[in-house]
Amino acid sequence: MLTFRDVRKSYSNRFVLDDASFSVFEGERTGLVGPNGAGKSTIFRILTGDLSPDKGDFNLPKNTRLGHLRQQFDRAALELPALEYTTCALPRLEEVDAEMHRISEKLAEDSGDKAQLVTRLGILQHEFEALGGYEMESRARIALAGLGFKDEDFSRPLKEFSGGWQMRCELARVIISDPDLLLLDEPTNYLDVPAIEWLQERLNAYRGTMILISHDRYLLNRLCNVILDLNGGKVTRWPGNYEAFVKGRADRIKQLESQAKAVEDRREKLESFVDRFKATATKAAAARSKMRELEKLEDVEVPVIVASGARIRLAKPARSSPTVVELENMGKSYDGKRWIYNDISLTINDGDKVGIIGTNGMGKSTLMRIISGHIAIEKGKRRVGANVQMGYHSQDYTETMDPGRTVYETVKHAAPFMPEQEVRNMLGGFGFRGIDVEKTVGVLSGGEKVRLSLSKLLVDPPNFLLLDEPTTHLDIQSREALQDALKEFEGTLCLVSHDIEFLAGVAEVIFEVTPRGLRKFYGDYAYYRRKLKEESAIALPAVKGKASEAAPVEAAGRKDQRREEAQQRQEMAKKKGPLKKKVDALEKQLADFDAEEAKLTGEFADAPPSSRVVELNRRLAEIRKLKPQIEADWEAAATELEEMG
Repeated sequence: MLTFRDVRKSYSNRFVLDDASFSVFEGERTGLVGPNGAGKSTIFRILTGDLSPDKGDFNLPKNTRLGHLRQQFDRAALELPALEYTTCALPRLEEVDAEMHRISEKLAEDSGDKAQLVTRLGILQHEFEALGGYEMESRARIALAGLGFKDEDFSRPLKEFSGGWQMRCELARVIISDPDLLLLDEPTNYLDVPAIEWLQERLNAYRGTMILISHDRYLLNRLCNVILDLNGGKVTRWPGNYEAFVKGRADRIKQLESQAKAVEDRREKLESFVDRFKATATKAAAARSKMRELEKLEDVEVPVIVASGARIRLAKPARSSPTVVELENMGKSYDGKRWIYNDISLTINDGDKVGIIGTNGMGKSTLMRIISGHIAIEKGKRRVGANVQMGYHSQDYTETMDPGRTVYETVKHAAPFMPEQEVRNMLGGFGFRGIDVEKTVGVLSGGEKVRLSLSKLLVDPPNFLLLDEPTTHLDIQSREALQDALKEFEGTLCLVSHDIEFLAGVAEVIFEVTPRGLRKFYGDYAYYRRKLKEESAIALPAVKGKASEAAPVEAAGRKDQRREEAQQRQEMAKKKGPLKKKVDALEKQLADFDAEEAKLTGEFADAPPSSRVVELNRRLAEIRKLKPQIEADWEAAATELEEMG
């Protein structure tokens, strides 16, 4: 399908592609991965004709229909309604349709021989049907709906939408064109979780050849059966999805390192032998033989993996009260009439890792700002527990950093007590290395500022982190490093993320924001998806049987909700048993301490010998040191048990 041969491309005397060669075969779903700046988008721009290689060439079969996302819209396109723009996905289809109309107009005239026109019209109608012309509008409607557009949006001009929604429209347009070769460069950048789920299902049904550039491990694992690793200007082909690639590459590097060490050990032995015996007459022949072997010895090249992510270690935060934040019957409106939230209640407890999910425009970021206290509420109450230290990260807050400070100074200022190496380690985890740490904030790109803002927050983490889209502008390695760090974080976490793999790896509780309010799922992302599938399976027969009866459907919905709540209560009951045992054990331990403390205090009243006084004092000091921690643990466990009901 596609062959790249010894392609070289440089920018400012720096080779991005250095004799890169690879093949993509028909029907393959290929993931193109590599660190930021490795040249992935350069490969796409060469394929689309926007760039020419400095050396080498590539080959595509003649008449291959190429589908790719345009980043710029011309003025005429912006005037079109969203549905019309999406439907016009195939230029050839438009040409055929226009010619069919011209012929139909000529046939309506009563002059001339019409046989040739009828023949041509039949050919065009057959081509129009083969290209999917009769289904194109319905395809466009389905794709737009899947990507989050409402029916009333279809007639709105493209210019009325934000850049992100315009890109969704472009994505729908490319997908329904059903090209032979589909090139997707970070297609999930502007999508929320439901849209990403829809895209994954739609692309699974695509039967052409696909090359996907993405930092989204969810798509790379579920869609791709081949990975092209672009590193150091070279491309290496790996079978399997991204997970298989990571394991295979690690195993291969380990094997090559072992071979390289064996070669180096052999070289040292040969050189030692030659040096010792080359001047000895009786060993001269053997030395010459060893020299010949030495000359034939070939080095084993171990690839250097260029990766921006390093391990991120988060310090243990200070303890907070068992209840971190509560919202009771909360209501939020910006105009006093249209309520974004109304009568919403939620509780986030110490140690919870909450993921907030919902379609764009539902108010996920607004909820985060309410929880963090950055915006006020019009109704209800917001309560924050004792000793809660909040740290809120949003891309809107990156401009609050001093533009005159360097990258290093910015993070060091946030944690002046932190050793220099630990500050540099944190910055390295977010891709700042070497001279990058000496750049001033004012010269950083928007993405670099986001990464620096995260570094600044996490170098000395508070006990309650609120992170709004923390993985934006992070490459895969940095996302994995941050995911591992947050998974081990001993504080409380609330996050909004469209990176499904990241969300699934961190969140242990899911809050879903819906038009009907807030739904709580006391389990991880896999649990949340399982519950949604169960609901769909239950609801579908009811909807099919009584599609026109609104009241029974609503009743079924309430029944489903009650069933879900009952299931959640059952699962919570399973957790209550071990927690109840923990509370009982801590209560017994406290009672034992109280009894022992009373007994020891009583012994003091009996005037014990001086040798015994020392021992009594030591034991009393131990008890009085241990009791506060046991009491705190008991309070936390008892509160959690009480909230379970």
